[in-house]
Amino acid sequence: MIEELKLLGLTDGEIKVYLALLKLGPATNSPIARNTGLQSSTVYYCLNSLIEKGFVSYIKKGDRKHFSPLNPEDILDVLSRKESELQQQKQRIKKAIPQLKQHQNVTQI
Repeated sequence: MIEELKLLGLTDGEIKVYLALLKLGPATNSPIARNTGLQSSTVYYCLNSLIEKGFVSYIKKGDRKHFSPLNPEDILDVLSRKESELQQQKQRIKKAIPQLKQHQNVTQI
């Protein structure tokens, strides 16, 4: 399971945080830090990265953020979004290739 999460681009710390959230349910930073054994600052860094990657969301209650994990069944949706983004990048690169070729030095030795 950990290797599969690594294939998705998650770091060891992110995996620990995601698994802790699956176990704990919605939680603030402190319980996650206790559960993972990671420093609070590391947990915040991992949470922010997991939010960017779509594996964690949060709601604010007062001045505190309560983080929730992505349902494991929804991981396939994350992959579909990544796949779509890669296709868009591929199309942009295809369009840029002629311009890049104009800069290429074609002298042969």
